[in-house]
Amino acid sequence: VTSTYSDVIDCDFIGNTAPTNGALGIGPRANLLRCRFIGNSATQGDTGALGISPPARVVDCVFLGNSCTSFGGAVYTSGSSSGSGNHVDFVNCLFAHNSSGVAGGALFLYESFGVGPYLTNCTIADNSAAQSGGGVRMRSTSSSVATLPI
Repeated sequence: VTSTYSDVIDCDFIGNTAPTNGALGIGPRANLLRCRFIGNSATQGDTGALGISPPARVVDCVFLGNSCTSFGGAVYTSGSSSGSGNHVDFVNCLFAHNSSGVAGGALFLYESFGVGPYLTNCTIADNSAAQSGGGVRMRSTSSSVATLPI
């Protein structure tokens, strides 16, 4: 889904497979509410379950048992150079039993120019990565200090 202003509500994504974005790749201004991503996989790259671009909100969602061969077993997202407010908010989400072949077992957060995703009241448990960030791996491209509001 590449259109803007997408709402995905009360949806289940179970057992999907793709080279990247195993279950869903979605563009900016998306709202995901009460969705479940279970057992999805990316067989040739990033993002076992959800690839999402800012700005966006992911609320009350479950990411369970997703996997990928490189970055972001459950989720891969990035910040943007266009300033504050242009990030992805994760609120009241569960990330468990996800795995990555390289980094970010549950989440791979690519921060750009000081703008990164926000995590609020999320649980991150029993995830794994082959190299770094079993739960969360944050990478920054900016020369400024990168922060991850949790």
